[in-house]
Amino acid sequence: MSTPFRAILKDATRAIPGAVGGALAAGDGELLDAWTEWDSDEWAFLTAHIGIIVNHVRCAMHTFHFGDVEWVFIHYGGLDLVAEQLGDKYFVLLACTPPMNLGTTIDLMRSVAQALRKEMF
Repeated sequence: MSTPFRAILKDATRAIPGAVGGALAAGDGELLDAWTEWDSDEWAFLTAHIGIIVNHVRCAMHTFHFGDVEWVFIHYGGLDLVAEQLGDKYFVLLACTPPMNLGTTIDLMRSVAQALRKEMF
């Protein structure tokens, strides 16, 4: 079943060389919608764990009164991940095999986030 969210995530994933998937998730990491070339259970598991990491980073920034986090970039093993906050309750995630062109990916993520916000609100 195709949804507007999934179409946005699929287009974003296909626009970035090496991208393997995109996800829209609740702030706690619960997967709301996604498009990926991976197994759907593995993708949901990864998204949940990234949600935990994003929450820890947000809490740390708030504890030290630095404000909220806009982006989180994570590189480990054979994967580069970029997560962008969509308000207080959601985030969008894009995963790529390295090397990720971070500038190009962030530019794309801005338009992806804007399109998702438009559909959500």
